[in-house]
Amino acid sequence: MGAYASIIVEVFLPDQGVEMQNFAKVIAAREDWLMERVLSYAQARGYTKFTSSLKEAWRLSINGLSEALLRALTGTPEAMELGAEDTYTDDPASAFAVAEARLHRIRGISLGMFLGLLKYYRQSYLDLVDKADLVGEGRLQAKYFLDRFFDRVEVAVASEWSSFSEQGKHNELREANRSIVLEKNRYQTLFETLSTPVVFINSEGLIQNLNIAAISWLGQTARNEAVSPQLPGQNHGHAAQVAAFRGRSAVEVFTWLEQPLKRILQDGETRLSYLQHLGEGASARDIIATISAHKNLGGTFEGFVLVVQDVTELTRSREQLSQTNRLLETEVQLRTKALEETNARLKGEVRERELYQQALTESASLYRAVVEDQGELICRFRPDGTILFANMAYTRIFGSRLVSEAEGPHMILHEGEQRSLKELLALLTEARPVQSFEQRATAPSGQTVWYSWTCRGNFSDAGVLEACQLVGGDVTRAREAEQALRELNESLEKTVRERTEKLDERARSFERMNKNLQMQIESRKRAEAALAKAADEQQVKVRQITALYGLAEALGTHWASVQEMLDKAVGALQLGWRSQGSTAGEIVFDGQAYRSRDYQDDCECLVRPLTVLSQERGSVKICSSKPFEPGNKKVFKKDEEALLTSMTRQIERSLEAHLSHSRLSQSEREFREFFDNAAEAIFIHDEQGRIMDVNKNAGIWLNLPTDGLVGLNLLDFTAVEDRETMAGRFLNSLRETPEVFRVTLRRKDGFAIPLELLCQAQDYQGRKVLVSSGRNISKRQQAEAEAQRRMDQELLLSGISSRLVNAIGVEVASAMTDTLAEICGFLGMQRAAIYHYDESKKRFELSHQWHAEDLPALPKELKYLGRIKTPWLFERSMTQEWLTIRDVEHLPPAAHKEKRLLAGAGVSCLTAIPMSIRGRLQGLFMVACRNTAALSLPDPQLLLQFAPMFSNVMLRQHIRTALNENVSLTSSILNALSTFLCVLDKHGAITLVNRAWRQHGDKTGPAVAASLSVGGDYLDFCRKAAELGDKYAVAIHEGISSVLTGQSSLFQLEFSSRSGPALRWYLLEATPSGKGVRGAVVSHLNITAKKRAERRLSRNETRYRTLIEALHEGLLMIRKGGIMAYLNDQFAKMLGWPRSTLLGRRPEDYVAAESLSRLTALLSPGIETRHAEEIIWKHASGRHVYTLVSASAALDEEGNVMGTFAVVTQKL
Repeated sequence: MGAYASIIVEVFLPDQGVEMQNFAKVIAAREDWLMERVLSYAQARGYTKFTSSLKEAWRLSINGLSEALLRALTGTPEAMELGAEDTYTDDPASAFAVAEARLHRIRGISLGMFLGLLKYYRQSYLDLVDKADLVGEGRLQAKYFLDRFFDRVEVAVASEWSSFSEQGKHNELREANRSIVLEKNRYQTLFETLSTPVVFINSEGLIQNLNIAAISWLGQTARNEAVSPQLPGQNHGHAAQVAAFRGRSAVEVFTWLEQPLKRILQDGETRLSYLQHLGEGASARDIIATISAHKNLGGTFEGFVLVVQDVTELTRSREQLSQTNRLLETEVQLRTKALEETNARLKGEVRERELYQQALTESASLYRAVVEDQGELICRFRPDGTILFANMAYTRIFGSRLVSEAEGPHMILHEGEQRSLKELLALLTEARPVQSFEQRATAPSGQTVWYSWTCRGNFSDAGVLEACQLVGGDVTRAREAEQALRELNESLEKTVRERTEKLDERARSFERMNKNLQMQIESRKRAEAALAKAADEQQVKVRQITALYGLAEALGTHWASVQEMLDKAVGALQLGWRSQGSTAGEIVFDGQAYRSRDYQDDCECLVRPLTVLSQERGSVKICSSKPFEPGNKKVFKKDEEALLTSMTRQIERSLEAHLSHSRLSQSEREFREFFDNAAEAIFIHDEQGRIMDVNKNAGIWLNLPTDGLVGLNLLDFTAVEDRETMAGRFLNSLRETPEVFRVTLRRKDGFAIPLELLCQAQDYQGRKVLVSSGRNISKRQQAEAEAQRRMDQELLLSGISSRLVNAIGVEVASAMTDTLAEICGFLGMQRAAIYHYDESKKRFELSHQWHAEDLPALPKELKYLGRIKTPWLFERSMTQEWLTIRDVEHLPPAAHKEKRLLAGAGVSCLTAIPMSIRGRLQGLFMVACRNTAALSLPDPQLLLQFAPMFSNVMLRQHIRTALNENVSLTSSILNALSTFLCVLDKHGAITLVNRAWRQHGDKTGPAVAASLSVGGDYLDFCRKAAELGDKYAVAIHEGISSVLTGQSSLFQLEFSSRSGPALRWYLLEATPSGKGVRGAVVSHLNITAKKRAERRLSRNETRYRTLIEALHEGLLMIRKGGIMAYLNDQFAKMLGWPRSTLLGRRPEDYVAAESLSRLTALLSPGIETRHAEEIIWKHASGRHVYTLVSASAALDEEGNVMGTFAVVTQKL
């Protein structure tokens, strides 16, 4: 459950009854159960076919609905009743469901389907109530509340749904379709730019789609395997290459894929990865093929996804590396380990670089595909002419491109058309934000071209035109057709005019040319026939133009889907033909055919390909409704072929415009979903703090609807004294400097939310705005406060411990008093005391005390606490009970003596803690105050941590006395030791030496003996020796200094020194003198005999290791657990495996089955030596190795069996 729901349960619901509190906790804790319950209902009733297949989407719906329900629980029960004049669409309890209903309506879900699924949401919550531990009245209240809550939600959904106009629904569907196409394009671009070959295979085993990398890899594989040099689709565009593979059998293209596909289908595996070797010789390739079975949420199998990774170079590198490792391993085992570590690091770096390169490639391709590869001319600009964005198609036509506003205004349209643009911008209003016009331009080749533009204006909330978007296409062919028709009409009119003049002239001269009357009549008949023929032709042209305009009108309507548009277009396709009434049309787009009523396949037809966004997506066909018979004249003329071409071009442009618009709508919807589903609260506002847009979390945190926050000022939600500082932060962020700062927002109900705001400038709807994202840091502040409190406590304990440990002699009393003062200051107490327990007198004696300046010291009556004077306090202290007196006046009657003494000393409350070491009572530690308030401690265990410190100080004082009495005994013990010992103070001066040290110093001469006797400076002696070239003196000086300063607790050094002709070895060891005393104890131990024995052992070990490695027999040592702990190179060569592979494995893993029992008996633990047995081993290549193996027990230094030695002799 989200953070907001947790706040509701913890803060607001305590005002409700216990039953409703339990009900709320059940809702908040059982989110996963509700999600699974609703999903099971939806699957059983077939709703999952129309919803998301991701479980997270169902979880989000349960989360939002539960938060709305918990918000409703904070109100009164009367607020959930259904009033006659209630406005449910603004109800906070149903706001989430209404928002979800809008999203589902955009996706094409009907009201009945949505309410049906909502019923099963209600049923799931009711099932949860039945399952929960709610009894009696609590269960009835929960069910009644759920019924009323879902009643309000259903009424709100129905009201909002019915209030939406048909035009609004049409606009929503259009935006949804555009978003779907954009999403598809985005993933298609990502799929095409993957550097790894990927192939989609449908459930019938046919290739459905493959990316560019797959086509390239197939071409490379075909060349390496010397197959046909001309692959399907080679030397053609990518679309043709994909079309050549689509529909082919995957097993036919990838011959090695048959068995893996059968394995997945038969065994039911969902994912299979395996290594495949292709080809032989230099052209051989190694690949890792990963096949994943794809199933939808309903469990229906839909096909496979094949991902191919070419690992040839990696395999070859591994083989070469393996060979190199085997060669190097025979020489130096340590170098082999170093090479393996280096190889692992290199592999990691190569992989990281590959992932980085892949991420860069995907990001760059996605950007180019979405922004640059648009077929239409797209441009965004301001009313003053500043271009904000232009795609590549627009740039190719107009030769310039502007991305930065700082470059100033650029020419938007061709020269000579600026005036028409200004007039068009004047026509843009909020009521009519879209205008269309045509523009003439000159192409780089010098040819005149025409463009059809659609201009959409973006208005601010104040109705000011902020930016415009132009979307254009080339309509040159349509204009040329119109010009040709215009010229033909003028030619016909001229012909008619000339013929009419001739007829008039002949009529006036009729009387004079009576003899030629017959000839004139015939001539007139021929002219009338020609005129009729021309009129027929003109009528055909007019009919064709009318058909083109009718098709344009059908396509120009804003259709909700491509299907509706093409259904309407195929009807208009039958108009304009000479044989009108006996023709039928067909439009095929993406495999879907749209036909008129009388369409037949066996008739004479004209066909044109349908190319949309540079891809052939179908065809346009016009056919005669009469069957074709040999010998008949052709139904369609040449001019009708041009008519079909023009109609096809119109359909192509309309489809491109519709698809482009759908893609843009999809992108905008996805951005909004991401914006609203962000975990942080996001505010879009200007530099004054006026909110322009917010996401859903911002409304939840401020307990206001998101629409209601727009127009408010963000500064109004902060304290007055913080507003000026926050406004300054806004101005700094607007200067391209992101600001991160903390602020506390306060809701209208007074609830405070501490936030950490990240404020940065962004472009939004053509202007610079601020985007502030806030993160709730309530828990972080609590953690910081707790950490600070613990840090203060630790510092207090550390300081007290350091002070008490370093206090010596007379310093102890002052240190104890300072410590008591510091403790009282930290706890807010006015008095503290430490009592020492005198076991011989059976009483507590006051040792140390501290009191505030305005208080007197404890009276003499309280300097001793015994069984007679304070019996009640004494008895409890003797049992080591932690005693807390919160008010002296409320002590029991048995403590009347203590009450009188404490009241007389001005003590109102106190806490007494027994101090003990290993269960032995040492004394009492007390803190007291003169107020009757309850004792307040940061941590209940804090006072218990002080008690051992005081106990140790008191015990240390007691021990010091005992140590002083035993100095002579200690001196005797030190003098009896043969080790050279001396004690240094914290400055390095010698304070004590034993007899062995003095005798050795006397042998070295008077000068050295004086420097190393009591009072001499040992560190100074080391410095002088270092200046004379002693190679050990510097290390000894630094090591002893680190012990004296407390940086090290132990320093050891082995050094050599000549005593006459003999070389002597000594072990120098320096340790701290002890707790509370800064200094060091330095000892010199003669280890000459040990060093000589180690050298002899090292030489013997080297000699034996050389002998073992030179043996022709294999040698291995098996520990008790059956693991090979050592083996020589000869044994590794026998089996053909590297030593690193065999070490740590069981020998039984490499033995043939027939020799397993013999080897097990031979290697069983025991002291006796076993006779040789014939053992058959499995070589790495698969062949058998025949050997004789003898075994004996491996013993440790004490003669215990620790394993088995085996000698392996290979038989020839």
